[in-house]
Amino acid sequence: MAADCLGLVLYGFEEDKEQFPAPSEIAKFSNTQNTFASLISVDMNEYRKRVDQKPVRKTLYIPKSLNEQAEAIGINFSEVLRQAIQRRVQV
Repeated sequence: MAADCLGLVLYGFEEDKEQFPAPSEIAKFSNTQNTFASLISVDMNEYRKRVDQKPVRKTLYIPKSLNEQAEAIGINFSEVLRQAIQRRVQV
């Protein structure tokens, strides 16, 4: 849960275009009888893929004849575009 919390906080920094704070040095923390220090890491690329799935509307232009052919066979334009972009950016 700590990694999810860290991911959410860092994602908020990214969305607000703020700089990430510097990580704390674990050696600066002292353990007591009821506490401990632990390293937490998060892969922001993977975190973004998981949480940033909000659809975004895009307008595109294709030839009318191609549009008619695609509609005739029931092509889902959003799905085709998403798949093509994923291949292009190698996601």
